[in-house]
Amino acid sequence: MRYLAEAIWYPPAFLPAQGIEWVPIDDNSAMASLEDKGNKVSLVFYFNNHDDVERIFADERPREVDGNYVPTP
Repeated sequence: MRYLAEAIWYPPAFLPAQGIEWVPIDDNSAMASLEDKGNKVSLVFYFNNHDDVERIFADERPREVDGNYVPTP
């Protein structure tokens, strides 16, 4: 997830040849997914009116709670 989110600092990482799949959600957001070695992550990218990334959201980013990892938005 971190690689996918921080790819905004290296735009060529978002090209289709790099394996990222984009699915539009609406006029200002799209879901990007990346799979590597059987692990798939997806993040929603939100864009402003200038097409700049405004924020990135993960539905189920793991966080540790009492020694267990819990999916948390």
